[in-house]
Amino acid sequence: MRRVTRLTLGTVLLALLSACAATPPPAPTAVPPTVALAIGSAPTAAPPPTAAPATAAAPGQPPAADMWMPGNKLGVGTAFTYEAPPGAANPSRVWFGLTNGAITEVMYPDVSQANVKSLGVLVSDGKSMLSDEMTDANYTVQRLSGAASAFRITSTDTAGRWVVVKEVVTDPQANTVLFTVTFQALKGRAEDYHLYLQYTPRLAQSGAGDLSSVTDGIAEAWDEQAGIFSSLQSSPPPALITTGYTGQSDIKADLADFKVDATYNATTIPGRLTIGMELPTSGTTTVALGFGASRDEAKAAAAGSLALGFAAVAHAYIAGWASYLDGLPSPYPSLPLYSESLAVLKTLEDKTNYGAFVASAAVPWGQYVPDTDARGGRGYRYVWTRDLYHIANALRLAGDERSARNVLAFMDERLQLPDGSFPQTAFPDGTPNTRGVQLDQTALPIVLAWQLKATDRYASLVQPAAEFLLRTGPSTPQDRWEEASGYSPATLAAEIAALVCAADLARQAGDAAAATRYLRTADEWNANIERWTLTTNGPLGGSYYLHISNGDPNSAAQLEIAHGGATYDQRAIVDLSFLELVRLGVRAAKDPNVLATLAIAEKDLKAGTPKGEFYRRYIHDGYGESQPGRAPDGHGNLWPLLVGENSIYQIAQTGSEHPASWYLPTISGAANQGGMIPEQVFADGTGTGSATPLAWAHAEYVVFALAVKLERVPDTPSVVAERYAQQ
Repeated sequence: MRRVTRLTLGTVLLALLSACAATPPPAPTAVPPTVALAIGSAPTAAPPPTAAPATAAAPGQPPAADMWMPGNKLGVGTAFTYEAPPGAANPSRVWFGLTNGAITEVMYPDVSQANVKSLGVLVSDGKSMLSDEMTDANYTVQRLSGAASAFRITSTDTAGRWVVVKEVVTDPQANTVLFTVTFQALKGRAEDYHLYLQYTPRLAQSGAGDLSSVTDGIAEAWDEQAGIFSSLQSSPPPALITTGYTGQSDIKADLADFKVDATYNATTIPGRLTIGMELPTSGTTTVALGFGASRDEAKAAAAGSLALGFAAVAHAYIAGWASYLDGLPSPYPSLPLYSESLAVLKTLEDKTNYGAFVASAAVPWGQYVPDTDARGGRGYRYVWTRDLYHIANALRLAGDERSARNVLAFMDERLQLPDGSFPQTAFPDGTPNTRGVQLDQTALPIVLAWQLKATDRYASLVQPAAEFLLRTGPSTPQDRWEEASGYSPATLAAEIAALVCAADLARQAGDAAAATRYLRTADEWNANIERWTLTTNGPLGGSYYLHISNGDPNSAAQLEIAHGGATYDQRAIVDLSFLELVRLGVRAAKDPNVLATLAIAEKDLKAGTPKGEFYRRYIHDGYGESQPGRAPDGHGNLWPLLVGENSIYQIAQTGSEHPASWYLPTISGAANQGGMIPEQVFADGTGTGSATPLAWAHAEYVVFALAVKLERVPDTPSVVAERYAQQ
């Protein structure tokens, strides 16, 4: 690496601000003064109805399947009610996403279960024009206050005819998503247009059992078998309201001739449906979508939130988040994404099972994922133990040790399997979803227990996990990318670090015999890392760590690349995850093999973009799409979280904030307008259809920012580094 001159902190901060200015996020579209909202704008009287009252059941049949929304969320939010008791006693267990200008997903009663495909607007002139904000508008997203997960979405018609602004929160005292809708005509007069709200429920993660009814200006949808009920209400009441089967007798199908010709008061065949409401085009409408375990409960939730009004609910919502985030100050006030990342991480925690954080609120490339699998179609709305470790680690270092301890308790009491391992993915109650074995997911909870000095978890969590590692390792059935089996440098680092941490906890717990066994195995595996994973005759030249090996890194064994990739000589595939050897204290930052591998990996994996330098996971990676809007087609893309990992390594190597600090704007440049960091970005630095936000990426950003401030790596277990990296 080239030699650099050490900068003062003030100089670095000026450089960071300059770098951010060089690649600013997209500027919000100017909103006409009459559209820009103050929280809690007063509602106006409803216009006269444009169609007869709904009196008949909707004709037609529900579709057999539908698709979810794309994975690139513009925002996610929930009320900060994590101080309340968990479960049904928690007053607000509802979450929302924002996609293509619309409210989407709406998880309830836990963070993994979506109940809404979309909740957006349609605009018609009643004569020759119909626009759908999800396909016919450009969007800007802003936070209502600070880093709180409360958002203003401005949808501007691509033809320049209208603007719709929504402000979205959830009620801290009810299972209600509450939002305002304001319309302005950019061409002609507001009264020349009709504004419709389009609510497409998919209750209990599919919509297959949904029914609906319309009574007295209130629309209800429910899945009685699943026990999920919703109520849609507005103030002022809608000018018209109707329900129908999606794509056949729903509001959008009726608007094919640009006006509403018929309205219906019920769907009678269980299945996928859509509800429509006409809202006024002048003033501001407040809309409540309430949920409950019964029709009465959902109806009361929505009505109660409407009665409080948006101003009061939004004030309480923002105050709750401010109270939490104010206690976790940013290391640099010039880095708003730091606090926004903490809000994202906390938003992804369940409220029935504290400590259960899902990897994302999104279904990656959801527009290609059918809603027919109520159990499995949740995308990244599952618990991954590895991601849990990174989330807990970030929150712990940021000052929220309580959340980190809740994660460890959840791992111990709900997630760990009887054999000591952890499931590949699980539901928020700990029920396993997929059972692929990744040994880093068994190792990292041990490291977390050591970081939290949780000797009390030795017998229940640490010892069973360590014994599983001894029985199963060192070769892992799946690497940390869940794709290949063999000897992975990253997984070996996690296993060895875990065994050393387990030995220290065993010694503190009085189990000297186990401590001796764990250290003996850790030392043996540590001594063999290079024999198992370092090639000396590979085609990339010199000696370097492989992405994964069959145990003989000098053999030409064939490695099949996942996601439709081809088969290659294992010696031709390198992966930046070998840096975990340094991060976890198993190898020194300036170890010659580490430096040699880094030079090769950066040459083959680093790519420049208008927003900075990013990295691919490994050569020939096939997980991603080649163009925006496409499904994954075997085209691996760039990962922002790897910028964080590589930069944290630089701090380990230099003991300095520089040059790593220059990459903070790279990651913040990858975040979208809502502050959501994607799993992957394209070659131009913009987000793909992958999971957005990705909790792991936000966690890495938090740790990275703290490492810059401290000028050291804050999460390296010292007991491991003292044994191996300082020899």
